[in-house]
Amino acid sequence: MVNVYHQLRQQEGVSSQGSPAQETRWKEIIGLEKIILGGDLNAHSDRWDPPCQPKRGSTFWKNHMDEYDLVDVIDGEPTHMTNRKGETWESRIDLFRTKASMAARLETATDSVSTSDHAIECAQLGLKEWEGAKVSIKMTG
Repeated sequence: MVNVYHQLRQQEGVSSQGSPAQETRWKEIIGLEKIILGGDLNAHSDRWDPPCQPKRGSTFWKNHMDEYDLVDVIDGEPTHMTNRKGETWESRIDLFRTKASMAARLETATDSVSTSDHAIECAQLGLKEWEGAKVSIKMTG
């Protein structure tokens, strides 16, 4: 399980190019067949959130999915809620990704009851090697 918080670097209050996630040695990490990557990717994209306009961080994560042949395993529910000027905005920026071979064994659920502006993302993974046992992992943004 790889937990990611993707945040662009700030210099003097201004976002700069690059982030620790972009400098990570992904080939070593993603080289494992049984891998689950999840977290607050801060990646607004219509690829995994159709009503969303692509912005901040989405290009890196779209390329990352393609390069390492990862698939999204999400239930489609919004994971981030914020209020701006009296309007509620919802988006899907907290995601789980895995290899296609693992996707069928991974079940996810979103629980929006949280004290954070992020929903709680839950994943259950059934592995044949463990005779149907499930491992539960809870993540919050």
